[in-house]
This record gives sequence, structure tokens and C-alpha cells, in this order.
Amino acid sequence: WLKACLQTALDRVRKEVRPTTFQAFELLVLREWPIRRVSKLLNQSPNQLSQNKRRVIQRLRVHLEDLLHDDETP
Repeated sequence: WLKACLQTALDRVRKEVRPTTFQAFELLVLREWPIRRVSKLLNQSPNQLSQNKRRVIQRLRVHLEDLLHDDETP
């Protein structure tokens, strides 16, 4: 159930942000690639990558809270 909520939230965030923003998050967080490798691949500075990651995490939290809250409502 939690995996389904997380996947739904990820799908929603993917639609809200630029593809490269989500790709940075996916590589850094989900695949656990080193930041230098992602920086070279996406041609972005580590600072840009950190900002993209933070944006996605913020949106992800919002969607997860919504999904989990909706499930608690009778």
C-alpha cells in the first residue's frame, strides 16, 4: 500500500516538473548515483542538482501527505 502511494506521488511529481529536474532526482535519490556522475551526465552543477532534488522532494512530500490524508478520511 505504501509503495503504491509512493509510486502515485512520484508519477504526479514527474508531471509537474521539468524532465531534467525529475531525472536528476531519480538518478541521485532512487538510483543513488554519485553527484559528480549525474553532474557530468546532465551537464548541471552540483548546486543545480541539489536544488532540483530539493524541489522534487518538496513536491513529493505534498503529494504523499495528500494521499495518506485522503486514505484516513472515512
